Amino acid sequence: MSGGTLIRRPLVNVAPAAVASPTYLASRAAPHHPADLSAHKLLAPSADVHGNEWHFEGPDGARVPMLLEPTYAVNNSVMLRQAAIAGMGITILPANQVVADLAKGLLVRVLAEWEIRDAEKELSLVYPGRRHVPAKTRSFVDFTVEWFRKRDDYRHLP
Repeated sequence: MSGGTLIRRPLVNVAPAAVASPTYLASRAAPHHPADLSAHKLLAPSADVHGNEWHFEGPDGARVPMLLEPTYAVNNSVMLRQAAIAGMGITILPANQVVADLAKGLLVRVLAEWEIRDAEKELSLVYPGRRHVPAKTRSFVDFTVEWFRKRDDYRHLP
């Protein structure tokens, strides 16, 4: 339960993925280390939404912060996805928003061996916490929780 009269049911944690279009990557070498991002066009959420740094952790445990100087900044992840597909640069998005694009080859992962820190998103269902939840609401909550429990396609990216 969370504050007052609302109930929050966590459904899934969605990992972030650094992605770019094959077209964009054809014009310059794919980054192999977060420091390589300084030679790339970065597409990022507005600083007031996410801050101005991306944090990476390598396979050896090394942590690397990257100060962002984005070419394109917007407060909408759908627009960031579209910009990446259009070949405008590299971005980080929740995996559930790009898993189909990765499967279709519209986007490819970059820096896949690096974990992106502090960017995981929790998707939750929030509903009124009355003493007696209506049957329709309870049915919807149960269905949604079960549906997400069975989904695994965006927790493990290609």
